[in-house]
Amino acid sequence: MNAPRLILLLMMLPLLCLAMAAASAAEMPTFMILGQGGKLIPATLKIPAGQRVKLVFRNLGPGPEEFEITEMRIEKVLAEGSESFAVLPPRKHGDRIRLFGEFHSGTAECLITVE
Repeated sequence: MNAPRLILLLMMLPLLCLAMAAASAAEMPTFMILGQGGKLIPATLKIPAGQRVKLVFRNLGPGPEEFEITEMRIEKVLAEGSESFAVLPPRKHGDRIRLFGEFHSGTAECLITVE
């Protein structure tokens, strides 16, 4: 390989890496969980096994809410109208994950099942 081709290849390598990363992120399953009126919506959620999954949390209010998954050490405290996310690592089929809103722990719960 001659020098100009090698230089061109080396210049294009970072762009190729960025394109691959963007494609990978676009393929990640994403699920929205809403906090509203002291409840989490949906109350149950099914996610795919063996894949990383993005959970997007949005607090519709009124007031603040804390989205928490104790076993994964995920805590998101959101003001009314705010949004955040967390990426869950791949899980096994049949796993169950309890997500709850700590400020309304008696009513704000979402049971996540891995299928």
